[in-house]
Amino acid sequence: MIFQKYIVEIRYEPDPAFLDKRGELTKKLLSNDFKNWLVQDNRIDLVSKHGNLFASFSNMGFTLNEKKDLEKFIDRFDEMLKLIGDVPPVRWGVRILTIKASAKTFPK
Repeated sequence: MIFQKYIVEIRYEPDPAFLDKRGELTKKLLSNDFKNWLVQDNRIDLVSKHGNLFASFSNMGFTLNEKKDLEKFIDRFDEMLKLIGDVPPVRWGVRILTIKASAKTFPK
């Protein structure tokens, strides 16, 4: 059995204008796969059963727990990038965590 988790994040210079776009951005990104949402003071989260998309005034990204939905998340993330507008990234980050079951044991 293999468990994988994908995390993608873009950090950019903080933009207080994001705070005025939270509701509009959330409405445009809702879909059959992302029906649940949470709008907080400086962040929005769109949640599916396999992970979530997030955006704030200083970063955006997604976490995903199943590889089979990777294309869906990338498409939605690309749409989110277009809606937020031209924000020059300060840093990109990608992390893939993989845990694989093993029959090996540790010596006593």
